[in-house]
Amino acid sequence: MGKEDDESSKIEADEHGANPFVLMDEIVEKLKLLDYESKFLKKNSSFALQRALHHAYFAIPHSNPNEQFFYLTSLISFLMGVCGHQWEAPQQFDDPNASSASIVENLQRMGVPTDFAPARLRNGHGETVCLVLMTLCDRALKTVGFRLSKPVNVKERSEDDDREDEDPEDDEVDDEALVDDEKEDEILEHMTPDRDFSKSLIESKIDPAEWRLEVERVSTQLASEKINDHKDWRSHLERMHQHQTVITDQLAATRSQLDKMTMEITQTLEKIDSREKFLNQHFKNEAAEYKAAKEADIDVHEKYSVNSETVTLLTNELSRVQDDLDKIKQRMVDASNQMSDTTPLLKIKAALERLRLEIARFDVRIGVVESSNLQQRITAKKLQAQKLVEAQSHAVKVK
Repeated sequence: MGKEDDESSKIEADEHGANPFVLMDEIVEKLKLLDYESKFLKKNSSFALQRALHHAYFAIPHSNPNEQFFYLTSLISFLMGVCGHQWEAPQQFDDPNASSASIVENLQRMGVPTDFAPARLRNGHGETVCLVLMTLCDRALKTVGFRLSKPVNVKERSEDDDREDEDPEDDEVDDEALVDDEKEDEILEHMTPDRDFSKSLIESKIDPAEWRLEVERVSTQLASEKINDHKDWRSHLERMHQHQTVITDQLAATRSQLDKMTMEITQTLEKIDSREKFLNQHFKNEAAEYKAAKEADIDVHEKYSVNSETVTLLTNELSRVQDDLDKIKQRMVDASNQMSDTTPLLKIKAALERLRLEIARFDVRIGVVESSNLQQRITAKKLQAQKLVEAQSHAVKVK
């Protein structure tokens, strides 16, 4: 079952291409299994959505493309809801390009592969549309738990089973026949048995009215059915003669009625033709105005389609520019935050303060070292002076 579900979820044609008419037949049958008549058609207030699908609705172009596309979007919204994915269908006169893009986006969210352009859904008919509906129908049936069971082969009944299942009324009829035989014996007992039936007439003492009642009661059970052999050519020939007789009897009356209906139809067609000519003659200007207005409407629709595509492109460009603008604004905000941030300055001040303290400590150490050096020099000079004095005094003593 897993492989079949994966294959059914792929929106792609096979090697020879999918036939939209074959797909539409299956779609209509699967929608009936989903009871879309009561759950979709009857719940929509729009008149366009209250008509049941025929077997070629999405396989061929519709006379009203807008209505066909609106039916498609509403049906896709219904099937997505059955599958558990909520998507609100667009209105009838919304932009078809945006609606097609929204359908593709929601299909991707449902995990359905969409290897086709959204523009192929905008037409409202064709192979891609039928494949999308087929995939959603399969998923909806799987969601509601519908499964096709295997066919049950019914065994042929044997003659013994037929005999066992015979109607018990047959036994009742046999019992009634036995009772009738007993009644006939009673009737014969009332007849005079002492007479010589070979030489005299048989006389009966049974009431004729009672006899007729008995005959009417028993005659229905004594009637034999004629079994017709279908291979007998005589029975076929007899039926042919019977049918020919019936046709011959009814042909005259039927022919007169048909002739009368033909005359009435001919007169009606002539009246319609004359009325049509009258209308064409008196409403020629209105027809020309209608034709011009229709051509103008077609031109407006074409311009609307072109402008809709332009608006879509410009909307995409605006979205791209807006994204770039947001990125630039973010970079400016980051730069301004870096410029107004005083943390580096505070760090520099703290480093300078630490340098000042270090310099002061070094100055103290330098003073201590210089003082010790000075004391050593003074001590050394004193020692040299003492040595010099001692040397001079020693020299004097020597002399």
